[in-house]
Amino acid sequence: MIEYWLEEFPSGPTFLARKIGDIELISFVGFALITSAVSYSLVLYYSIRISRHLSHHTNTFKQTKIPNKQLHRTLIAQAFGPLIVGNGPIFLLIVMIFVGIENNNASIALSSMFGYVGVVNPLAALIIIAPYRIHITQIFKIRHTASIHANAIVSIPNTKSSTRAMPNILLPQ
Repeated sequence: MIEYWLEEFPSGPTFLARKIGDIELISFVGFALITSAVSYSLVLYYSIRISRHLSHHTNTFKQTKIPNKQLHRTLIAQAFGPLIVGNGPIFLLIVMIFVGIENNNASIALSSMFGYVGVVNPLAALIIIAPYRIHITQIFKIRHTASIHANAIVSIPNTKSSTRAMPNILLPQ
């Protein structure tokens, strides 16, 4: 592995750096912050408009109103989740650079949050949308309740029959 680096970079790897006060660096960071702020402002604006539209113009049918609200909340979480997990740490790292704070632990923690951007969207859908949430809780409840609450299964006989019988009790094996 060392031979590869020595063949490609005989004097060692090249790192690019700029002074913090460089106008090109400041303009690049400013442009990135402005475009990010504009895009999330648009997301916020249209999510508010959609919320108002849904609250005033939706059907009163419970079958459509609840799934629409769940879907809308999921889309909002999927829009702002990456902002918190992805853009938030980038912004904090940029602030740390410009202020001159050097903290390795904070840098590693903030950098490791980038890996959770891909987890936010599916997790929002699994938690907010009821059929997904019910299915996930059933998976865990089946395993939990099968081991704890399976003491006896009782079948109650039909009381309309002419002969009365005792209930059948089936014990788990």
